[in-house]
Amino acid sequence: MMMDWVGDACARQRNARSQSLQVNIQNIADLHLRFEEIHPFVDGNGRTGRALVWYLFRHAGIKPLIFTNWDKYATYYPCFGESGPEAMRRYFMRKTGFGIQTLPVQRK
Repeated sequence: MMMDWVGDACARQRNARSQSLQVNIQNIADLHLRFEEIHPFVDGNGRTGRALVWYLFRHAGIKPLIFTNWDKYATYYPCFGESGPEAMRRYFMRKTGFGIQTLPVQRK
């Protein structure tokens, strides 16, 4: 599972500079959700996942979103309980200042 995630993350990074801002944000949200669902470590998965988000945003040339403590229970954590990646995508869009937008679904 983790090797598949790494391969997917590398592929998306290779294409990041040629993708639209919205597609990059969607890709990063999807990668974050998948990383957290894999939960590869005994401890520190959340911190590692959020650090990876920061790195992926910087690599794509996008100002990184900041995860805050005040909204984690109301808006961030619920994204993990909903089916599909749309909730996490909406969260990332709001946190990056784009509001709630419908993003095209990318298929592998």
